[in-house]
Amino acid sequence: MYIRKIVKSGLASFTVALPKEWITKNKLNKGDMLYVNELEGGILITSKPKKEVIHGEHLVINIDNKNQRSIRRDIVASYLNNYQQVTLKGQNISKLAKDIKETANSLIGMELIDEDSNKIVLRSFVHLTDTNPDQIVRRIDNIIRSMIADTKLIPKDSSLVEIIRERDKSVNKFVFLLIRIIKASMLNPNVAQLTQLRSIDCLFYWELASHLEKIGDGIKRFSRNVNKIPKKGKLHVEVINIINEFQKSYEQSMKSFYQKNIEDADVVSSGRDEITKKCDILQQENSNSIEIAVFCGRIKALLSHIVDITRFSRYTT
Repeated sequence: MYIRKIVKSGLASFTVALPKEWITKNKLNKGDMLYVNELEGGILITSKPKKEVIHGEHLVINIDNKNQRSIRRDIVASYLNNYQQVTLKGQNISKLAKDIKETANSLIGMELIDEDSNKIVLRSFVHLTDTNPDQIVRRIDNIIRSMIADTKLIPKDSSLVEIIRERDKSVNKFVFLLIRIIKASMLNPNVAQLTQLRSIDCLFYWELASHLEKIGDGIKRFSRNVNKIPKKGKLHVEVINIINEFQKSYEQSMKSFYQKNIEDADVVSSGRDEITKKCDILQQENSNSIEIAVFCGRIKALLSHIVDITRFSRYTT
């Protein structure tokens, strides 16, 4: 942090001396233009116009001696770090091309623009300033709601298990996009100004994204268990009732987030014990069923994420 005094210059002007280190770092000289943007509680001084967003540079990844998992993580990391173009090079590129393309398809706005026997070039066409974090969260929320609703219909239509799995991929896509925006806003003041994300907002959105990703993943997993339980009878009814309670709890937690409603948040938090109790009873009554044990365990684990979301109603301002 630098501290500078305001000095009066002339009859109607005031000046502030800028730190030499900042001038040198930004390669500025006498006569260069600076841009002053008004923020809540202060101003932002930059060497670039407000509308100019600095994107990441071109990244080259050598895939030799790397497995599919490592390559996929490298591609996702380049996306989250806002690299606009990624070139993957290696002797075995043709053998891994299918997996690389699938990874690119799992990222919103990432497209293959060039390919030959030695390289694959991916480019991101996402414009950070054209995306809105609130809209992304609501999109993720709507997908998760549809996943829960369809889980209850699996006993009548087992093909929904695969549909739910594909929807979880969509959840991941939007979560990655949200994290990309958050990271860019934290690292680049110009982006933060354009997205109107404060540092505290970035913190909350990042944590929310993590909870939503885990909830989507958990629903995908317990949907497989639902597909293996009896299609009708007492056990079927009890499982559907628990999913109904879970659905109600999730929807009320998101309502508390959107509306900053503490009362709704407290209802979800206190209702967690009742759902947990129902899961414990169901598991005890069906102690020989591995599917019920796994189903109940996953429901209880996801309740933790749902309750954590309700805390935002108190912490966000």
